[in-house]
Amino acid sequence: MTAEMMQIPITDNRISGSSYLGKAGGTNETYIQHDGNIIKVRVDQLWFWTDEWQARHETAVADLDEGRHTVYETGEDLFAAMGEAITRNETRNG
Repeated sequence: MTAEMMQIPITDNRISGSSYLGKAGGTNETYIQHDGNIIKVRVDQLWFWTDEWQARHETAVADLDEGRHTVYETGEDLFAAMGEAITRNETRNG
């Protein structure tokens, strides 16, 4: 085995139903097994594969699919809507 290669053992660590396969030889990448596939993931992005974040992602995708979102024509429209939402929130929370 060369310095660039490393055997990646499957461990008992779990990430959102995925098997954490181990860190690849001193890099900032790791491998997980998810839905029968081995996926290379940056270590700083493992949070995305937790149960909590997978549930949030599925909710966001469902919201988009069901039309529960707003499309703004311009950045100004977006910022105006954000300002109105902040004002409503501040009024509610006193």
